Amino acid sequence: MSEITNANGKLKVQEVIDKILLDMCGGARFEQTCDIIAAGNPENLVTGIVTTFMPTFDVLQEAVRLGANFIISHEPTWFTGNDATDWCQEDSVYQAKRRYLERHGITIWRLHDHMHMGSDTDYIYKGLLDELGWHQYLQPDEECPWVYEIPETTVGGLAEFFKKKLEMDTIQIIGAPEMKVKRVGILVGGGRAGGSGKDYEWIKEDFSDGL
Repeated sequence: MSEITNANGKLKVQEVIDKILLDMCGGARFEQTCDIIAAGNPENLVTGIVTTFMPTFDVLQEAVRLGANFIISHEPTWFTGNDATDWCQEDSVYQAKRRYLERHGITIWRLHDHMHMGSDTDYIYKGLLDELGWHQYLQPDEECPWVYEIPETTVGGLAEFFKKKLEMDTIQIIGAPEMKVKRVGILVGGGRAGGSGKDYEWIKEDFSDGL
């Protein structure tokens, strides 16, 4: 959890959002974006900030335990990519989550599009590469950070590397663990083309050993 204040005391939610976008994107804003306030009030004074990849109920409870009332999430709060809720107003899970947020005065802001595309840096990939230490393996002829040539290993060896580096208990493998791997593609989330068939065309054309 982090706490942000100014000379006059605590900042409002919207002031924190403005500061983040100014620092990350130079103040640029997308007109059409999923980066919205999915719950709460932009005028609320911030008591603490929790960042998360996905605002599950466990995350909401942890924010309350920490005394934080502002959650910044990369993925949706509700059940659709744009956090539309008109269709699920009678859903019991939606209602329970909404009541909990309102009872504890929590605001959730999604930071997705601006994090990926708001500047020359895709901060999701940057954070992942910083953690993996793979910057030197990124292929310079790639327009985006998707293809890497690493010291040769096996699929199983690569899986163990990811488990250790990212502190994962388990990892799923599709393919033979003993297969040799050198050229690796990384797609986060929906993939290079939003999960379309173009992802698979790229994989075949690029001759990546592992994805």
